[in-house]
Amino acid sequence: MRVLHHRGHVVSASFSPDGTQLVTASEDGGAYVWDFATGTRLLLLIGPTGPIKSASFSSDGRFIVISSTDRTARVYQADNGRELADLIGHTDAVTGASFSPDGRLIVTASEDGTARIWDPSVEDQLLPLPFLPAARSPVSAAFSADGQLILVTEDRATYVWRASGYREAIVGGPGGRFTGSSFSPNGRLAVTVSDDGTARIWRVGSGEQLHVLRIGVRIGGASFSPAGRLLLTWSDDGTGRLWAVDSGRQLHVLRHGGEVTSGAFSPDGRLVVTAGTDGSAKVWNAETAALVHKLVGDRAPLRRALFSPDGKLVLTAGDDGRARLWSASSGAVVHVLRGHTQAVTDAEFSRDGRLVVTASLDEDARIWDVATGTGLQVLHGNFSAVNLASFSPDGRWVVTASRTVASLFRVDTGQLLFYLRGHGDRDARGLAAYLTSASFSPDGKRILTASQDGTVRMYDCEVCGGLQALLSHARSRLSAAAN
Repeated sequence: MRVLHHRGHVVSASFSPDGTQLVTASEDGGAYVWDFATGTRLLLLIGPTGPIKSASFSSDGRFIVISSTDRTARVYQADNGRELADLIGHTDAVTGASFSPDGRLIVTASEDGTARIWDPSVEDQLLPLPFLPAARSPVSAAFSADGQLILVTEDRATYVWRASGYREAIVGGPGGRFTGSSFSPNGRLAVTVSDDGTARIWRVGSGEQLHVLRIGVRIGGASFSPAGRLLLTWSDDGTGRLWAVDSGRQLHVLRHGGEVTSGAFSPDGRLVVTAGTDGSAKVWNAETAALVHKLVGDRAPLRRALFSPDGKLVLTAGDDGRARLWSASSGAVVHVLRGHTQAVTDAEFSRDGRLVVTASLDEDARIWDVATGTGLQVLHGNFSAVNLASFSPDGRWVVTASRTVASLFRVDTGQLLFYLRGHGDRDARGLAAYLTSASFSPDGKRILTASQDGTVRMYDCEVCGGLQALLSHARSRLSAAAN
């Protein structure tokens, strides 16, 4: 007789189909795979945030499904313990989960009074499209305005890809490491910035370098004006700088003070806002470089500043755990968005300007009403500090990025729909890897993520395409199931 030890009550145990292994589940939150002949523990399956209620193998022994009181079921690869899918949708504890005889479907039962049938191969309408090859350490990834191109920046090079997977161009690297990149509004140019104190403007189609903009200190980021005629850079020397895109000539130096952490143009291109570690945001006239307003909260360092889509408001976010809405015309505080308990790392308006989403080190994102400053939803379920948050173009969805997992939420209810998995937790050197980008395509049907683990992934989000697209997809799924 062999005794297989758990720390808590063992609630489930079952053999693999060939009888060589066992999987056990315990209320201590762990599921274990054991070698039956020796009693050796082979794997620990982790992921659920609550006690596990069941665990079982698929009919071919390749997969394991577990259910948990955290309202999810999860699918794992039996040979290495890698988590493959989260089945999210129940509103109460999932008390059981098992595979169909052919292993293609999973049925779950829950204390919410429902049973559900899932196709884990598509993770319930979220399809990974892993066509982009591994990069050494992606810094960012972004769509062009028309959604046809993807700009992927890694440490030493920037790649331009067609969304179909064809590589358009390779942009050479500077002496230092890239820290960011972005497309021009028409997608014909790209700018890269690096820690060697240069920004470079490139022609997208050919990869030709057009201008080198020399500052001499680390550049935090760069942004084109809406018309594409000007470029704003911000850097660690406490300045923002405005450049002529056609000539590469420096036009103005915006002396902010401290390290400048963020910068943005107003929608009409007439104003610029910069934010810094000095705790202030400053609004400037883009033509004359005159200071228009200085926006000061409680002087905690700021991480983000941007204009609303109509240009009437400025949104700031910082280390005091608050975001603030300011009048762009008067510089007065309109609303203070209170609720986060740690630094706010990112903030963004919805395209219609009616909502704001914020991300925080407190592991939550929040959705706010712009008109009243009221908090509408708290987006729970992120595994760690949330670094990025972004609305879909239609404002119906939000994607967040924590350390290794991006998450998709409904805006109207705050419901967590899916985890976008696939990125690893270590880079090529064995160091902790973090997601560096998570954003929607311009049509809202795809989500692009990049990680320091060396991968860029794109997901086809069928549920994000509107009601007709969702109904069409559901009909095709039902037809396939019937056949």
